[in-house]
Amino acid sequence: QLGVEGVSADDDTAVGFTEDSLLSFANLGDPFDKNDSPSTASLSLAFWVYLASEDSGSASLVSYAVANKDNAFLLFYNNDSLLVFRDGSINTNLVLPRDQWVHLAVTWDSGSNALLVYLDGQEEFNGTLSGDDLPTGGNWVLGQEQDSVGGGFNLSQALTGSIDELLMFSRVLSAEEVQLLVDTAF
Repeated sequence: QLGVEGVSADDDTAVGFTEDSLLSFANLGDPFDKNDSPSTASLSLAFWVYLASEDSGSASLVSYAVANKDNAFLLFYNNDSLLVFRDGSINTNLVLPRDQWVHLAVTWDSGSNALLVYLDGQEEFNGTLSGDDLPTGGNWVLGQEQDSVGGGFNLSQALTGSIDELLMFSRVLSAEEVQLLVDTAF
């Protein structure tokens, strides 16, 4: 138990979101705010995700909010398609299976606006998502979409499932690095 209603750690690693609760989330703070840089130009997120079949159809996987922008970066699953939000949004049309673990990796670079999405190590989406460097000093949350920094949650956007082995990088991972993460799961 991580001390938050509806959030548990199975096998001491996976964070499970099993209850319909506005308190079902994991707050990560901002790991990129450690180097006194006002922003990060590149980003990679990689993690295992399990979407439960009883999920409502809309679920925030990973959310980042800063003082003047609630969706500074957002991975949102809606109607069986992964959406990515930055200054705009893009529908990747990527369907994540229910009731099984899959590895999801997303890379983004503000210089080229290149957005890549990998499922189980295979590139499934290659497109562009506009936006300046990602400002630091905000808040990352798993399992809920933030309408304000660290809050403003909506029950209909809560994840029912689990996230495990989340890794965050302030650079774009190569396809080989993403595959290595899949092959060498903890």
